[in-house]
Amino acid sequence: MEHRRSAAPGAAANPSPSTLTLVQVFGGFIVALTVPLVMAVPDGSHTAVVRKVTYYTLGVAELVLIPLLLVKSREGVSSGFAPEKLAVSAGVLMPFLLFRGYALFANPKLMQPENEGKAKEK
Repeated sequence: MEHRRSAAPGAAANPSPSTLTLVQVFGGFIVALTVPLVMAVPDGSHTAVVRKVTYYTLGVAELVLIPLLLVKSREGVSSGFAPEKLAVSAGVLMPFLLFRGYALFANPKLMQPENEGKAKEK
């Protein structure tokens, strides 16, 4: 009898079809979110708009995920995950959400192209 080790300790050797589907769906979302993130990097005439849309999109996702993770962490192991890991995951997202709020509302000039500020200084 051959003994096979899984890639990660505790990982299922044969994931369920629903697990595979969820991984594929989340992978699709990651690919879809990559497009606006990449478009927001270079400076150009549309930079500020693309950056704002990207920050709003990611911010809304964080506004949904943080409470969801915290609620699920209060359910205990019935959520299917270790409660402390869910709470830590919510905590990891908080600084990103706070910075997005700061950049969008308290200091919106951060959304402007870098070269726009240099052109005004000359």
